[in-house]
Amino acid sequence: MSKRSRNDQPEFGSDSFLDIVANIVGILIILVVVVGVRIGSSPQESDQVVELEQSEQTPEPSTQEATETEEPPVIADTPPLEIAPPVQVTEAEKPSEPEVVAEEPEPKLIKPAQNEPPKEPAKVEDPKVKNELQLATASMARLEVERVRLDQDLKKMQVRTAIRHAERSKIAFRVAYLQEQLNRKRQTLSQDKNVELELAREVQVLQKQLGEIDRALEVVSKTPSQVQKVDHHTTPLSRAVFEQEEHFQIRGGHIIYVPEEGLREMIKDDVKRQLWRLQNEDTLENTLGPLDGFHVKYFVARQRGPLPSGGYGYSARLLRWSITPIGIIGETTEEALAPNSQFRLKLQEFSPRRVTLLVWVYPDSFDDYRKIVEELHELGYTVAGHPQTEGESLNISTIGGIRATAQ
Repeated sequence: MSKRSRNDQPEFGSDSFLDIVANIVGILIILVVVVGVRIGSSPQESDQVVELEQSEQTPEPSTQEATETEEPPVIADTPPLEIAPPVQVTEAEKPSEPEVVAEEPEPKLIKPAQNEPPKEPAKVEDPKVKNELQLATASMARLEVERVRLDQDLKKMQVRTAIRHAERSKIAFRVAYLQEQLNRKRQTLSQDKNVELELAREVQVLQKQLGEIDRALEVVSKTPSQVQKVDHHTTPLSRAVFEQEEHFQIRGGHIIYVPEEGLREMIKDDVKRQLWRLQNEDTLENTLGPLDGFHVKYFVARQRGPLPSGGYGYSARLLRWSITPIGIIGETTEEALAPNSQFRLKLQEFSPRRVTLLVWVYPDSFDDYRKIVEELHELGYTVAGHPQTEGESLNISTIGGIRATAQ
């Protein structure tokens, strides 16, 4: 029996062959049991057969007669032999002795002499046993033919599988070779060719953009033009402020005057009252107000050195101070620009030649700031703007500060 094929060979042929062999073995076992039972149940007939073999000597039938006769010889008191299908045997080729499987001692087989005429084989008298042996012989012959056919089919399938495997390996090698050649050609592609391809793609993109621009121009040319009025103001020149400064705040669309000078006087008076604390403390801070809607918070530091009155000691120095409104207070922009408003009345106190207006503006009031500044410029005032963040106080530093830039 051939070995089991590998994973790349079909397995159904080998399994079918094993099934057939198992069936043959099963049939042989059944036949051995049946023949043994039959022979054991008729001992008298078995004795007669043995005596007939020992006493009678009849001429052996010719090769042609043996071929036409389908009754195989039976040896008494022995298990049945494996009987092959009848074949023609020439004198040059003598049939080999069949293998005998028996549990008891083998009986003596009487071979006819070559000079004497062959004896006629003993015949089984029981027709049932004869019929069963004939059926078993025919079944074994058919099974043997089927086994040979399946073995041939299995070998053919193995050959086909090997051929297909070889073809697959050949194709895979060819594909790998072509892929390697393709990769080499891609690698050896000149840099100029790559640049040319890239430029071609850029040209396509630019042509697409040009088409979109042409379509947009066509739409614009068909749309009637509308004249819009644009207010233009000359760009003012900026300069540092050295004159007197007056402060205004614009927050939440409201403008109000910041009493910076009045808050400064409040700080001076409070520092004089709190000066004794600087004997033990380096700094002093306090919050005052409100005054016209504003609180002021100041920071004072102790400074040692010569005193203006003579001698050596310490004095208070104002470092910084911040002004915080109590809320959104003052006039709206429309109210402030109206005649006889508090804003206009306050402006009458300041001379445009000697006073610079510093406007603190918050993010929610830039539009109002532009309107106010435009009006102030028409009145001849120099204006300095100071943008604030939301919630930030008006911080004023007295040391290291930067002067406002007015326009």
